[in-house]
Amino acid sequence: MNPILALDFGRARIGVAISDELQLLAHPLETIPANQRPAARVAEIVHEKKVDHVVA
Repeated sequence: MNPILALDFGRARIGVAISDELQLLAHPLETIPANQRPAARVAEIVHEKKVDHVVA
């Protein structure tokens, strides 16, 4: 199974967490500044980590 990516939107930052291989536990991955092309960075993570689903 490929991991699930979770996004936590804030005004200044977007928190990103990723699930384990069994999709049971989430682990913090990084924080993206909300004013520095966050969609592009999320797309990079999805591609790098081979993410199946993104949830907010």
